[in-house]
Amino acid sequence: MKSKSYPQGINCENPDGKNYSPYSANQVYGRGLDSRCFVGNLTTSSSGTGTKATYCLTATCMGPSTINVKWGGQTIMCTAKGPMTVSGYRGVINCPDPVKFCSTVGVPVCPRNCMGRGTCMSGKCVCNSGFKGTDCGFTTAGRSLNYDLLRFQ
Repeated sequence: MKSKSYPQGINCENPDGKNYSPYSANQVYGRGLDSRCFVGNLTTSSSGTGTKATYCLTATCMGPSTINVKWGGQTIMCTAKGPMTVSGYRGVINCPDPVKFCSTVGVPVCPRNCMGRGTCMSGKCVCNSGFKGTDCGFTTAGRSLNYDLLRFQ
């Protein structure tokens, strides 16, 4: 089975992306905070390699020079820029430079950037006084920030 590339406009944040990949069970779609795009040419064919494709995979920086990339139940450790093989597949996944990746793209992000009501620290929101929730979207009075905004319009 050959991989196919995503059509224009499909990305790892789009939950419908799974419709464009023969390996959707090994990938992450939707607004997964750790979902990142990787390029490769994996195939389960017994000969040759697959065509170049984009994969949405969970990637976590383990220190400044190692990226753990999940492919289904497997973990691929990227310690240098270049191709990495995946057990059970022909072809490779191309690892980015871990130092560059972990200082830019791989930096943990917070849900909705803490809605401007807190500080993002290691991927978790530390809410300002008067706000709470995973994205600081609730007031300590228990109401959603969106409720307060709509009420005064």
